[in-house]
Amino acid sequence: MKKALSALLCLCMLLCLSACGDDSQSDLPEGYLLASDPATDGFALYLPDTWTVYRTGNICCGYATSLDRSSVSASPVVSALSPKAYFAASEASYAATFTDFSIEEESEEDLCEREAYSIRFTAAFDGVNYCFRQAIVDGGDGLLFVLTCQASTDVDSRLGTSRYAQHETEFADIIAYFSVSGTPAQRPEPIFEGEAPEGMKIASSKKILGCSLAVPESWIITVSDGAVQAAAADGANVGLAKMTPTSTVVKECFDDLVAAYRKLYTEVTVLTEPAEAESVGGYPAYRFRLQIRRGEEVYLTEQLMLAKNTFVGGGAYLLTYTATADTFESHAEEWAAIVEAFAY
Repeated sequence: MKKALSALLCLCMLLCLSACGDDSQSDLPEGYLLASDPATDGFALYLPDTWTVYRTGNICCGYATSLDRSSVSASPVVSALSPKAYFAASEASYAATFTDFSIEEESEEDLCEREAYSIRFTAAFDGVNYCFRQAIVDGGDGLLFVLTCQASTDVDSRLGTSRYAQHETEFADIIAYFSVSGTPAQRPEPIFEGEAPEGMKIASSKKILGCSLAVPESWIITVSDGAVQAAAADGANVGLAKMTPTSTVVKECFDDLVAAYRKLYTEVTVLTEPAEAESVGGYPAYRFRLQIRRGEEVYLTEQLMLAKNTFVGGGAYLLTYTATADTFESHAEEWAAIVEAFAY
């Protein structure tokens, strides 16, 4: 379950389908603790006082117990995209990280009197089924706030029910108490070991994913111990995560990935398919490009399936570049430099 928690944090999403509450410490809900610092984080996150609270960079996190990794996370994200468009740009990473990804419910109702996009979806990871409730709140001035709750929907024989059912009421309370308090104070970005090419910075060290990713210095990095994403000011973004291959055959793996995307988006058009392998980081990589339409919004995404050894045994990664159709080419040189700098 720890792997699923890591994958979720790196993709950096959230839960929330209810009204937001007061962020004052004096109004601390009974049985809850304040897991964030509203003055510096820009939001108030309350979690049950029996939970373990910790931080990963600028992400506030908490989990139930060492045996129950049901979790909640919240963080600010710098993005010029609307809440709905931000989720659309991240769906590909979810589909690549999880299996059986399915959107169950979505809403564009305001949260905390702010524009928001809320969603509930189910997915599986390493044979475990999960339910996620997620919301993205517009904080203004190119800032979003993302809150996520997740738990397994598999029946626990010791409980006679699922962890999600066990925590569903707590999740509802966490959502109700969540509030946006303002613009977060500037926190220093994580610093990773390694040297980056001129004009770039290291976004992920080998300790995080077993490989090194460099991105332009001006891009904003969101990272955990399971994945990494970096975004330009206009919302164009690059993501890197371990891939769960469905086949050892590249073409079959690609077809399954496209099929998963077609369950998520209004329209998916294959512009180029993976052909002969190219060398990225000294190992084989298979490049393809898609056009994705979600409602009226059109995106282009170029993706690389990376195989350090084979598509078996955790040696596979998915490196993605996604942008709106009208801004995609404006970052072409930066994307090429990112691929060039990638190293195992």
